[in-house]
Amino acid sequence: MKKVALFMVLGLCLPFAAAFAGVNSLSDTVKEEAPDNRKLIKVGTSERPPLFISHSTKDVTNGVLEAMNAVQNDFWFSVRDIPVKRRSHSVKGGMVDIVMWDNPAWEWQIPLDTSWPLLQAKDVFIALKDKAGGKGYFDSYTDKTFSLVSGYTYRFLAPEKKSPINPEVIYVKSEEISIKMLLANRVDIAVTSDVTLKWFLEMNPQVKSRILISDRPEVQYERMFLVPKESPITASEINQILLMAGKQGLLESNYKRFGLDAPDYTRFQ
Repeated sequence: MKKVALFMVLGLCLPFAAAFAGVNSLSDTVKEEAPDNRKLIKVGTSERPPLFISHSTKDVTNGVLEAMNAVQNDFWFSVRDIPVKRRSHSVKGGMVDIVMWDNPAWEWQIPLDTSWPLLQAKDVFIALKDKAGGKGYFDSYTDKTFSLVSGYTYRFLAPEKKSPINPEVIYVKSEEISIKMLLANRVDIAVTSDVTLKWFLEMNPQVKSRILISDRPEVQYERMFLVPKESPITASEINQILLMAGKQGLLESNYKRFGLDAPDYTRFQ
């Protein structure tokens, strides 16, 4: 069994384009009180560019919440940055009312309702072409170091009906940092969502030719709002707000800015 490195990498000084330089901090954008006598809904989420970029308002999260605020007058949705490992604690402690871009299968220990899907995605293995040589590199994890996000669930580490895999792992704060770890040759393989990888390569096209992507996804999943039983809003109310925002084209324009396909909520009617 190999030793697992359990330390957090907080940043890398690499010559990549800064995706969110010069924007206001998150604390500047949070509205502690809802306007117009609306009910404040504190929306928790964690760093996962481009879905949520801390210290920025230029991400998918803010676009979706702005659309949801625009189509009704009962609720005011305001984002809160919460650590991945503290999601359940943030809900139980009342720091957030609902959680965004999550899935109830990801190690939640409390009862939750779910909204309609916000996004469908998949995780992929990536390596450096010069080191990997070909896609057969992904067939074995022996003698390889992985970059993974602390607090995330990875199916390949405990495959069904097989012995747990124990590769050497460096845990980091976000998938963006995972990719940077790979490019800095600090790890052999990084696992990232296809959404984050696509966004990163669009922001840094000069590194696209260096990266090899596995044909086999690690896992496919949906991201949605998770709604605790005691939340001041129900999953059904969220769905109706998403439906209104979608019908008015507010979601499509936001998703399109990041190269994503907006969900079609009319199919649930």
